[in-house]
Amino acid sequence: MSPNEAHKALGLSPDAHQGDLVKAYRRLAMKHHPDRNNNSAHAEERFKEIKEAYELLLDILPLAPKPSSNAVMVSVSAGSNPYASEYAANTVVFQPREGFHACA
Repeated sequence: MSPNEAHKALGLSPDAHQGDLVKAYRRLAMKHHPDRNNNSAHAEERFKEIKEAYELLLDILPLAPKPSSNAVMVSVSAGSNPYASEYAANTVVFQPREGFHACA
């Protein structure tokens, strides 16, 4: 199976990333799994084709691009702890490096 045939088997565009590949594989594998189709011969052949295409493209496709933001996200949750607000007030969550100037 060629990479072009694998893309077609999974319904992917040529510029797809691994994230797209995994989503398409999981969706199609669930749809065509022999156990979900009363052991249909057609479903079994299609399932094997989908698996072969997935394994071929998994090593070829690039990872999804990472966000280029340098932002740091911090989430603090008090939950059900009655002392959480006291604890959070006395805890340093983020200590910036020397020379760091935050944007307002």
